[in-house]
Amino acid sequence: MKTDKRQNHSKIRLGSALAALVASVAVFVVMLQIEKQMLSDYERGIVYVASQAIPKGLRMTEQNVGGYIKQVEMDVKLIPAKALRNEERICGMIAAGNLDAGAVLTEGMFENQNEITDHMAEPVIAGFKAEDL
Repeated sequence: MKTDKRQNHSKIRLGSALAALVASVAVFVVMLQIEKQMLSDYERGIVYVASQAIPKGLRMTEQNVGGYIKQVEMDVKLIPAKALRNEERICGMIAAGNLDAGAVLTEGMFENQNEITDHMAEPVIAGFKAEDL
């Protein structure tokens, strides 16, 4: 009689352990599905940021661009509309202002370099006002 009780008791324990295992696996699968659904809401995009401070007037070349900028992946909702997505677009351009390290780079932060005035020691803008006439 005692052996029957022991066998029944061990069967109950085994059944309880098995039920707990099945329940924990089911909860784990549900949690994975919820996590996957939540992460899909956050799309990622690639942009370029300043890896170090970029001084105003620095000419960006193919040789130095890799030292000043780096690719970063971030949430699409945080990326500015004119964000720099291709480093080749700024090669040959100069920094329009001082750019801090970590700043998300946009196309407006760089301007074309004027090669004519670049060779002049003291460029002067010629013009006149209506008052001068």
